[in-house]
Amino acid sequence: MAIITLVQHGLGCACRDVVLLGQLGLRNESVRYKRTSAMAEKFSSSGAQPHLVWVYSGRLDQVFDAVTWLEPTRELRRMGWRVSLIAFGRPETRSILGVDVICLPTPNYYFLRHLIFHLRVLTFLASQWTSIDFILFNQASVPFLLPLKMIRSSLAKERPWMIMDTRTVLMEDPQHGNWRDRLRGEFYHITGMLANRWADGQTANTQRMAEQVGI
Repeated sequence: MAIITLVQHGLGCACRDVVLLGQLGLRNESVRYKRTSAMAEKFSSSGAQPHLVWVYSGRLDQVFDAVTWLEPTRELRRMGWRVSLIAFGRPETRSILGVDVICLPTPNYYFLRHLIFHLRVLTFLASQWTSIDFILFNQASVPFLLPLKMIRSSLAKERPWMIMDTRTVLMEDPQHGNWRDRLRGEFYHITGMLANRWADGQTANTQRMAEQVGI
């Protein structure tokens, strides 16, 4: 398959690299390469306003690295992109460090929290489906969002592109940890395989991380 590799070298380049979603270079010589390249060219030449839905499965008002989502969103919007940044939170559009974020309420139980959050994300996506060009998500969202590609294919549509964003990987061998570590390790392994096989593209925030997840 064609894999989009966008390596983000720190916050200073994060904005630039997300913008490259509209000017994709795919390392594949297939017919799919020609089709997706033509679509990217259409964005750069037509002046159309791309719509990116960026799903973060957590609370952006409670993490230290929130700026790595907020600043690229701010910059993309400044450049004319429509960015729908979605995260956990009270049911409203909130301004976090001056960036509007669509917050969706979730219960406090871990698995139920992710299930309810993604069901609400899917409801949002359904309401905006025809306008969305890219859906960017992390490993936690793969089981819920990657199957949307099958729906897109059944409708014979090229959009939206499904792109997994890797910001973290396991630092230790999960086999040396407890059952939670092993379960987490299996989850990361499976989501990585699924993304490598089915996602339209992937992003990573360092070259080393890109190589580690196989993109």
